[in-house]
Amino acid sequence: GKSTMVNALKPGLNLRTSKISKMHSKGVHTTTFPEMLEISTGTYVIDTPGIMEFGMFDFNKEEVSHYFPEMLKILNKCKFHNCVHISEPGCAVREAVENGEINASRYYNYIGIVEGEDKYR
Repeated sequence: GKSTMVNALKPGLNLRTSKISKMHSKGVHTTTFPEMLEISTGTYVIDTPGIMEFGMFDFNKEEVSHYFPEMLKILNKCKFHNCVHISEPGCAVREAVENGEINASRYYNYIGIVEGEDKYR
């Protein structure tokens, strides 16, 4: 991650790094505190610890799509006003994904948020 990039910018720093976890396909956090490093005269980089996880709590599933601009503009075309855009008939969002009007990876991220799962990433 970040430490690996900083090591590439200035060979010899030898910041501690780890390989990607094969089990989780995520980086292993090795940086434990922020550190400002001089890369060249007058040029500094701050190496910081990574974020372990990002999660959401206490949200209404019907409102998550309002935070996806490409979905928000077509929500009124869904058959049901409380459509969650996963399995409801007459869903304009799913139709837009099938037609390529909404990027499939964005839609899978949306599903992951609504269902609270990481399997779509």
